[in-house]
Amino acid sequence: MTPTVSVVIPTYCRRQYLVEALDSLLAQTYPEFEAIVGNDGGSEYIEPVKDKFTDGRIRWVDHSARKGLFGNTLDGFTRAEGKYVATLHDDDRWDPRFLETLVPPLEQDPSISVAFCDIHIIDEHGRVDPRLSDAFARANGRADLQRGVHRPIYKMAVADKTLPMQVSAVFPRERLRLPSFPAQAGTAYDLWLARQMARDGAGAWYEPARLAFCRQHPKSQTSARTLENARANVYLYRQFLADPELDAVPRRPLRRQLAGHHYAAAVNLIRDGQRQAARKELAGALAVGGTRRVALALAASLLPTSVGRRL
Repeated sequence: MTPTVSVVIPTYCRRQYLVEALDSLLAQTYPEFEAIVGNDGGSEYIEPVKDKFTDGRIRWVDHSARKGLFGNTLDGFTRAEGKYVATLHDDDRWDPRFLETLVPPLEQDPSISVAFCDIHIIDEHGRVDPRLSDAFARANGRADLQRGVHRPIYKMAVADKTLPMQVSAVFPRERLRLPSFPAQAGTAYDLWLARQMARDGAGAWYEPARLAFCRQHPKSQTSARTLENARANVYLYRQFLADPELDAVPRRPLRRQLAGHHYAAAVNLIRDGQRQAARKELAGALAVGGTRRVALALAASLLPTSVGRRL
């Protein structure tokens, strides 16, 4: 039987977290799914997990050469066979009702491109942080968002980052449009996915219950503010600002996002002693609306490396 949902799980050397993620998947009250576990970490890491999980709905994919988060996830998308797709990172997990809650709205209304829920933020030990969870919801426009259909979702997708596509969303596989997936999206691929969901004025179903658990820890992609991630976001926000379908989205929040990611790239470059490259990023930030912290970073880039790092 063809699975209704393909769950793409990219993993790299986080065995205990992966076990928790798979436990949460197999505990789903909605059983019509397949799991595509893309292993980037080698056989020694994954074999004990395979021995523990023998459910036939799990497909194991061992990569001979490391693909990275983006390449691993994209590979999983190409292998998906379900009508719908969801991503579950190896350090996150789901409430047992996650699929049961989010699949039916998609089945009932073909004009909906994505169904998503709010999330719990958990620490490295799996403990829920209510205060951080609430702050995350407020920062991304979900605190007062009502249950039900919202359309259009252009601003929610690209300006407010309301759709957490990596952990708490289910969407039709046809919406992936894989040939158009830009390699430059990199570790910001979830932002590109959100843009895909908004195309053609499509709607989204929102469930305020927190049915997903996103883990914050020192090695998590969510916690990372890397040069790679900053540059991926810079690329995407430049695309968004030039996209005529997004003309209705206020320019100011898009420019603010672009400036912030230019700044993040510059900070990483200053720390690495690449001051000339940092100044180019800061010039990009100033061109779209710099702030005092951008000016401070620019000053740091002009100072000797040891002094600039401290500043």
